[in-house]
Amino acid sequence: MLRPMRRVVWWFFLIWPAGALACDRPVCGVDPQELSLARLVDFEDMAGGYGPGRLYRQAIEADGVSFGEHLAGQSRSADGPYDRIDGPATPPLRLGDVPGGALLSITRVGKSSVLNGQGPAGYPKREAEGEGAIAILFDHDQAALSVDIVGGEGGTGWFLFLARDGSVLDRHDLTGLGEETRAFRTPGMEPRIAALVITNDDPEGIAIDNLRFELIRQMGAIGLGGDARATYVLAHVVSIALPPAGPDTAHPSR
Repeated sequence: MLRPMRRVVWWFFLIWPAGALACDRPVCGVDPQELSLARLVDFEDMAGGYGPGRLYRQAIEADGVSFGEHLAGQSRSADGPYDRIDGPATPPLRLGDVPGGALLSITRVGKSSVLNGQGPAGYPKREAEGEGAIAILFDHDQAALSVDIVGGEGGTGWFLFLARDGSVLDRHDLTGLGEETRAFRTPGMEPRIAALVITNDDPEGIAIDNLRFELIRQMGAIGLGGDARATYVLAHVVSIALPPAGPDTAHPSR
C-alpha cells in the first residue's frame, strides 16, 4: 500500500540591509546607517594646526590605509585653482609623487582635525586649502566605506573608485556638497575597492574627516547598521511519508 504523503512548508527568514539586493552599478551610494564598519581614521592623533594647518609633503600613513594626492600612472592637471585627477592607475597601486611635495594638510577646525588637499595655488595660500585632490589607498580591498565631507558650500565632488589592478571601477558626481557623510558599497558586499580619489570644485574647497572602512561580518553575513534592514522570506516545500492508519493515528469517525 502506498503511504499517504504530507507536504510540509518550512519558512526561512533572512535579514538583509535595505537596498542590498538593488545595487546595479559597480559602486553604489548608500545610507551610512546601513553599514557597520570596524576601522576609523579621524586624524586626531596626527600633527595638525590652525589656519592653513600642518603641511605634509609625503604620504600620510594610518592603520590599513594611506593618503596622498593621486595614484601613480594617473593624469594630473589644474582647472583654475582646483586639482583634476583622471584615469586608471599603474599596478601595483601606489601613491604618486608630486613636484614640490606639497600634498596635504591637517587643520584644526573647532575640536576636530580634518584632512585637506592642497590645490595648484600652493600652501599656505587660502585658495589652495581644500581645493586639491585627496587619494585614499587601502592596504586591502574594501567592500564598503564612508567618509565625512567638511566645509561643502554647494559645489560638486568627484569620487573616483579604483580596483587593485588600477582600473576604474566607478565615478560618482556628487552635487550640492554640504556638511554630510557619504557612504558607498559594492554589489553583494564583495571587496573590490582598492582606492578612492576625491576632487571638487566647491567655492570654498572641502576637507574630509572620519573615514570608516573594514566591513564587519557576522556569522558569514554582513554587519548590519542602524535600523535600515528589510526581511525577505523563502519557502521550502518538503514531502514526508505518513505512517499507515492505526488505532493511534486514524481519525475518529464522526
